[in-house]
Amino acid sequence: MPSDAPDRYDALLADQWYAIRAWAASPPVVQRIQAPSVLEGWTVRDLLAHLGRSFTAVEAARPAPEAELRTVLEYVTGYAEAAGEIAQGTRELAATLDREFFSGLDELARRGLTALSRLPDPVVRGPRGVLRRADFVTTRLLELVVHGDDLTRSLPDLEPVPLLPEAVELVAATLAAAYRERTGNPSPTRDAITWIRAAAGRVPDPDPALPLF
Repeated sequence: MPSDAPDRYDALLADQWYAIRAWAASPPVVQRIQAPSVLEGWTVRDLLAHLGRSFTAVEAARPAPEAELRTVLEYVTGYAEAAGEIAQGTRELAATLDREFFSGLDELARRGLTALSRLPDPVVRGPRGVLRRADFVTTRLLELVVHGDDLTRSLPDLEPVPLLPEAVELVAATLAAAYRERTGNPSPTRDAITWIRAAAGRVPDPDPALPLF
């Protein structure tokens, strides 16, 4: 997807969120929302809260000077040192939403997507640094795709989270570019979801360059 197509990036982010949101509202998922997820110490509800929280970064994004620009790899490697802060913020949000959980998620997404529609600037500042706008939106899609797959693996006996092929392909290609930036080599040839899991540290991999974040 060309980086000069901000409307398409924004629409893809919204479409992928609404697909996850519809899955989460299905009765079988609602009945299992307090089940442990594949992420240690996190429930399915916590994972969904984390996805809602990812939209707060969109709402807080501001225009930024291009001189401070970071790559996607440089941006996402900041996740590890912020893991404790992210986990704490997620649990606090989940507790705050309480009985209004789903309507609260809807409001966070609405505010984030509205803010994004009012942010035409080509370079923006997110929580972990400055990125091109398209790359910043891609990091939000990465959250949805990686954690959407986490949700599928957390409830393997239920219908999988509907991950949109275009979103999966974009995230896989972005992580392949990040791998090339780190190693100077093409990424291993794998199907998109298998590659995303390896790059995101969801499955063991003998490659010393993995996971990327």
